[in-house]
Amino acid sequence: MQAALVDRSRAANALPGFEQGARLPLPDNEFQQFVEIAVSDAGIGIAAEALEQLFKPFAQIKTPVTRTIEGTGLGLATVLRLVQLHGGTVAVTSAPGRGSCFTVWLPWRMVEVDAPVAVVSAYTLGPEKPLALLIEDNEQAAMLLRLHLEAEGFRVHWEPSAEAALQQVVNLVPDLITLDIMLPGIDGWEFLARIKETRAWSGIPVVVVSVSADRASHSRLARRRCCKSRSVARNWCATSSGSG
Repeated sequence: MQAALVDRSRAANALPGFEQGARLPLPDNEFQQFVEIAVSDAGIGIAAEALEQLFKPFAQIKTPVTRTIEGTGLGLATVLRLVQLHGGTVAVTSAPGRGSCFTVWLPWRMVEVDAPVAVVSAYTLGPEKPLALLIEDNEQAAMLLRLHLEAEGFRVHWEPSAEAALQQVVNLVPDLITLDIMLPGIDGWEFLARIKETRAWSGIPVVVVSVSADRASHSRLARRRCCKSRSVARNWCATSSGSG
């Protein structure tokens, strides 16, 4: 891995590593310096015609190696989205039989602080913090999600199963639901279908914190329109669907 501080021209045009490559455009913003982080390998490489597909959701390059490895094709698409949210971009270069090089450019931000600054989430500005219902059967994963949600100003109520969560319909009305799909008993897809028919919870935004490569489930979800895209405070909750 290599890291360097570079100017905007390099961040907007460079293709580090190998001769052939592809990159996404740099967003139009005010930043003039970027941190360039490049990771290279000496693996089997990627054919030139396949490079443009790498950062598309659910896209997987067909090679003898990938045929033996299961995946969803979301890893690099997630990297791209996160980098773009920070105001940067990504690139890849490769040579079959020699290896590949993946590069990200992130804006260099310098903040001068004269006194300690209290970080206050926008969600804490109201009279009461919003409530997130966390549905996750893995206790460690639930703890991690709780930390993220509480850092954003949410109160968190955790339930380890969909059945237990549905029993809370008469007790609470959350502002947000985070949902694992691969749950014991009633799975996430069935939970979504049930709350769609529950008046109290039918309009609550749901963030699916799980990856499922089951195309039939994706199609079923789309038909039932169980998962909606809604704006929550700072547009924190956004959902997208696709198939590959």
